Amino acid sequence: MLKKYSNKEIKRKFYDSIAQRLLLLGYTKDKKTSVFYKRFAVEKYGTIYFDCHFNKTGTHLHVNPTVGFLHGKVEELWHKLMPEYRIDFPMLRYDTTTVQTNIGYLTARNTYLNWRFSRSMGHLSFEFKILTLILSVMQTGFQIRRYCNDGMLLKAMKNHKIGLQITNRLKAPLLLYVMGHEKEAFDLASHYLALQRPTPKNLDAQEPEFYNSQQEAWNFFKRDKDPITYYNYRLFHTRFLKDNR
Repeated sequence: MLKKYSNKEIKRKFYDSIAQRLLLLGYTKDKKTSVFYKRFAVEKYGTIYFDCHFNKTGTHLHVNPTVGFLHGKVEELWHKLMPEYRIDFPMLRYDTTTVQTNIGYLTARNTYLNWRFSRSMGHLSFEFKILTLILSVMQTGFQIRRYCNDGMLLKAMKNHKIGLQITNRLKAPLLLYVMGHEKEAFDLASHYLALQRPTPKNLDAQEPEFYNSQQEAWNFFKRDKDPITYYNYRLFHTRFLKDNR
């Protein structure tokens, strides 16, 4: 008869099993955030994070792996400009990953993937699923390592080939700046700001030079584009140009 694990037991079994294998692949676990990271080059790291949650009935553990790349110089500048986004990686000295995505988008299937573990599954079935996950980690790890080349990372960020988060467009100008292309960096930041701007509710109203809050931006614009996202873009844009020109 198969053993039926409790929610706590199956989650612990997953983390213990995955951590053991990632350590063999050269990854280290950040104890505070549960992010696994691997140093590829000076101030350049690959990262892996596992978002784990149970289904409504509590019978299955769903694991959503997120892989990323961290560019140290970009992150130092990002933290200086946007401390509101701070998420500490104590062992890495940085705040966030530079780009990240669900692991499935870097596989041949190019789709969102998650792994499901039943509380009553046998040991061999459990280990087989862990193995398929580790193989995907190894496969995507080779792709992530390519982003040690700043040119390839910039191309991926500008084309949205990796990462589905707002910070991609914000951090692409930062990478250009780090690469020494200051004018191109400022031009790209201004271009992204214009792309993100929603339509004002009153077309005759002059946009405020500064917003005192997200709510103020929310009240000023229509919803054809997200006013809060625009608020964050504009905050970044203002600080980037002010601090570096």
